[in-house]
Amino acid sequence: MKKNGFTLVEMLAVIIILGVLLGLGVSAYSRYLASSRRKSYEIAENSMKSATIDAVTNCLTGEGKDREFCQKHHLVENQYEYELVYLKELIDGDYIDAIRDPSDTNLVCDSEQSYVYITNKEDTNQVNNGEFDYKVCLICSKYKSEDCLEDIEENNEGNYNAYCKVSYDEAGLVPYDGTWTDKDLYLTLTVDGKYKYGISYFTYQFGSNSKKVKALEDKVIASLKETIDNEEVTVVATDGMNENSRKGSCGIIKVDKEKIISAKITGKLNVKKTEISSDEWASEDVLLTVTTNPKKIPSGALYQWYKDGEKIGEETTSNTYIATEDGTYYAEVTNTLHNQQVKTNEFKVKIDRVAPTIVVKQNPISLGTQDYNFIDNVTYTFSISGGSTKCSPASTKKTGSYTVTCVATGGNKLTASVSFTARHSYAATYESKTCTRKECTSYTCKACTEPGGECCGWSWDGGCGGDMSSCSPSQECTGGWSCGCKKYATGVCCGYKDVSYECGSYKCKNGGTLNNSDKMCYY
Repeated sequence: MKKNGFTLVEMLAVIIILGVLLGLGVSAYSRYLASSRRKSYEIAENSMKSATIDAVTNCLTGEGKDREFCQKHHLVENQYEYELVYLKELIDGDYIDAIRDPSDTNLVCDSEQSYVYITNKEDTNQVNNGEFDYKVCLICSKYKSEDCLEDIEENNEGNYNAYCKVSYDEAGLVPYDGTWTDKDLYLTLTVDGKYKYGISYFTYQFGSNSKKVKALEDKVIASLKETIDNEEVTVVATDGMNENSRKGSCGIIKVDKEKIISAKITGKLNVKKTEISSDEWASEDVLLTVTTNPKKIPSGALYQWYKDGEKIGEETTSNTYIATEDGTYYAEVTNTLHNQQVKTNEFKVKIDRVAPTIVVKQNPISLGTQDYNFIDNVTYTFSISGGSTKCSPASTKKTGSYTVTCVATGGNKLTASVSFTARHSYAATYESKTCTRKECTSYTCKACTEPGGECCGWSWDGGCGGDMSSCSPSQECTGGWSCGCKKYATGVCCGYKDVSYECGSYKCKNGGTLNNSDKMCYY
């Protein structure tokens, strides 16, 4: 007879069966929950990738150029460079909202540590969105994506050094010795230590020149083909985010690849510094100067001077030479490496150190009424360089008085000068005239014999006594050294007689001033 209910064995069996069924249900549920979380993380990761693609697209199309995101990021152009876009940047740029942690929706994922890692599929000069690979690193509480790069997380400071070795060969077996060369040099650029994202490129610099080269396995060999004028060459290694760089030095490098195209001699008087041409007479030593094209030769120029085809001394670094003698001069120019040689033009030097002389024949000079060439009133001599003479004014065209200056200029440009006066003139006219005067017939008077007779004037024999006080006005003598009486009784007294003489004079009838010495009229 079947009893109702379960025996103890049956009950235990039922319990075991229920336990098994319950265990199976809990396990399936756990797996379901885990799968759901993974899908939630994948959705979050895909959202980050999509937001990054949107941001990159905006930058590439120009729509987001004014945004902080585009200003910060410079998208990679080759497969050895990297770019990180952090979740916080996407949130700040309104490309995505904060991501809730699927395991605990009360928490958000770490926006400062979560990022999208962008690489280029291959080297290219034309970047576009389809050429990039995107790997997402999402960090939410205890979750971390598989694509999170350990070296980025562990080496945030990027502590490394940049090095540069210079050599004559690409293999680096013959080190550069620091001397001038015209050969290509090679830079071996390397780094050591730890850095964030891998070295993307090296930049070597000298002066204002800068060259950027891609890094292959954190190393590059660059060739120097430029002229480097005794300058220090530095190298900068930069990691993939352009955030972390290190500087090193290649040392002082001297590469002279300049070609001396031409060289030219010019001349100046050594003291006066006046420019002078070839084959032109000089009055003193001539300073010869060589100018090269290009003007500056990095390794320095050397000059071998010649006179009349013969060497003057040894090779020198001076581009000047003082010529003290007549001759034909030139120079040969080379650089310190002696791998070029350029000959200058020939410069002919002629020196005449003697000044001309000039002398006036007559001063002043009378021109008469005719025009006169004033150079005829001077004599002049020149030395071997010859010369010419010029007077100012050269000749007269008008009447009047002139101060004339004549200058003798030698072929060496030394001068001598004189001045004189020139005047137009004509002969004065003599006008004749007759004049009269009183003259005594003798110089003595006879004695007065009649008593009471009166005599005036001087008496040379004492007979008249010389008493002039008794003379009346009517009895005064009319002459100076003569004596005579207008009243007398006896005796003979001297008297006057009229004498005629020529008293004409010279006149300037046509104007001007009479010069009595030469009886000429000047105007």
